[in-house]
Amino acid sequence: MSRWLLQTSDKIEDDTIPFTREFLGKMLGVHRGTISLVATQFEAAGLIHTHRGKIELLDKMGLKNEACACYEFIRCHIDRLVPQLPD
Repeated sequence: MSRWLLQTSDKIEDDTIPFTREFLGKMLGVHRGTISLVATQFEAAGLIHTHRGKIELLDKMGLKNEACACYEFIRCHIDRLVPQLPD
């Protein structure tokens, strides 16, 4: 879940992700209750804040520590394949 939140934040270039726990569960292939359990743990650790269909990332470094090592690998690979367009 932490890797998915980080990658989504990277893609939308925002620390507030407009998804419900139910939608996130569908995206990750788990029950909403599982998302609620993990989200509660992440909120208690100060990593995220959830409120009415939004997930705010409060501590990206903490989420990176929770994510598998593949997050950085995937992020670097995507950055290499799809360079940022100039503004």
